[in-house]
This record gives sequence, structure tokens and C-alpha cells, in this order.
Amino acid sequence: MKLQTFLSLVSAMIGLIGVVFVSQGALLKPIDMIRSTTHFSAMAWPSNEIISSLASQKHNTLIGVVYVMIAFAIQVVSLMLIDENVVFLNKRIFAIVLACAFVLILAIILTVINRSLRESDELAMKRFVARDYCDSRFMHRPVERANAKGIEDMSLEYFNIEKETTETSAELIVRIAAYIQWEVPVDIDFSKLNDQEQ
Repeated sequence: MKLQTFLSLVSAMIGLIGVVFVSQGALLKPIDMIRSTTHFSAMAWPSNEIISSLASQKHNTLIGVVYVMIAFAIQVVSLMLIDENVVFLNKRIFAIVLACAFVLILAIILTVINRSLRESDELAMKRFVARDYCDSRFMHRPVERANAKGIEDMSLEYFNIEKETTETSAELIVRIAAYIQWEVPVDIDFSKLNDQEQ
């Protein structure tokens, strides 16, 4: 093995180890990400912008790791499996155009994947926040108007769910619960809320 090939291989391996360290941030679960924000508390919920920023950071890191892994694989294949005397294209311009096309197609595919994964994590974080709100406000006590208003405002901000004109607040809470995958307790007490609406 030539010294240049050996050094290129060592360089690729060191890059791979660096990626392993960087990728730790990309392995966070949506619930762990949302718990890391100071806005997640009993008094407030994180804004759409905070949630979007958290999800973007994670998935941008993840896609960056994928890029480096692909580059590592290409480097190793070129160093170990391909004879350096093999001619691929005779004209340099064709090689440049082909390389650019490959990278562009890869970038488009990974951008679409990135957006899809980010949106999925954003929804998971928002649902977690809403479920946590319901757990802390609606369990083992009568549902009060202020708490019902809170989940209504959150659902409008997060999920674009609005109260319909013929819908009571209790019915809206049940509809929101179905969307956020929160099981409404069988003994939930809407009596106080219903009295305030009559």
C-alpha cells in the first residue's frame, strides 16, 4: 500500500470517529429534546419556533452524519477496491458534471428525508407537551375554564385545531385528546366547565 493511500485511509477513519461523537445529538428522542428547554414548565409551553429549532438541530446533525458516512464509504471503496490505473471518464469536464449531478441528487433526497423526519419529531414534541398539560390539569379534579382555555390556545397554536361554533369546551377537549393520543379519564369532571358555559 502506498503511503498516500495509507494516510487517506487513516484520515477517513479519524473522520468516522469524529462522526460518532457528533451523532450523539442526533440520537435524542423528541421527549428528551423538549424536556431540555426552559420554556417547558408548569406555567408555559414551548413556542412553535423553539420546537422547530430543536428538531432542526437534531436532523441537520443527522443528515450531516449521513453525508460524512457516505463520503467515508466512497473513500474506503476507492482506496481499497479500485485500481488507481482504472480510467472512468476521458474528459475531466464530464467527470465534474457527473460528480455534481450525483451530489445534487443526493442532496435533494436527503433534504426531503430531513424535512419529513423533522416534521415528525416536531409533531411528537407538540403532542408530548399537550399530553403533559392534560395530565397536570385534568386529572382528579374538576376541569376549570382557565385550563380548558390553555389547551384550546395550545391546540390552535400547535395543531391548528379550533373550537367549532356548535362545540362545547368539553367536546373540544375530547377531540384534542384523540389527536394528541391522550386517553381521557373515565372519571373526568367537566361539570364546572359546563356550568360556566351555560
